[in-house]
Amino acid sequence: MTTPAAADIDGAVTDWLRADPAILAALPDGVYFKTAPEGAARYAIVDLADAPDVVRVFPGDVAWETIRYEIAAIVQDSSAMPARDAAAAIRARMDDAPIPIAGYRLINAEYKHATRNESIDDTTGRRWQYIGGLYEISAQPLPED
Repeated sequence: MTTPAAADIDGAVTDWLRADPAILAALPDGVYFKTAPEGAARYAIVDLADAPDVVRVFPGDVAWETIRYEIAAIVQDSSAMPARDAAAAIRARMDDAPIPIAGYRLINAEYKHATRNESIDDTTGRRWQYIGGLYEISAQPLPED
């Protein structure tokens, strides 16, 4: 078995959201880590908000890692309602979620606070809604076999 890495948690969170039919119905262009493909108009982004906090009990022995993610529904729309509804589906899926993470035992998945932004594309004049939250994931690396 290989040593687990924080990137394993990134992928697990993104995959967890992709597996939810309510999220995919609200955001048919998908769920992505960091960036979405060009042309997407209704999607979610999972992004690192803070680098991992690593707690050690002995030198070289990681007790657990905590990573904070900003997860946002991003919707091209003049109304905030579609993004707000999608963000609610994301929160329902993420808060206290039993996210399976290869190489880790999940300790906690917790919603911390809301995030919101709105912008207008300078080129097209289209309005974009960004509604989501900050989520904290704590996980313990499993011992190597």
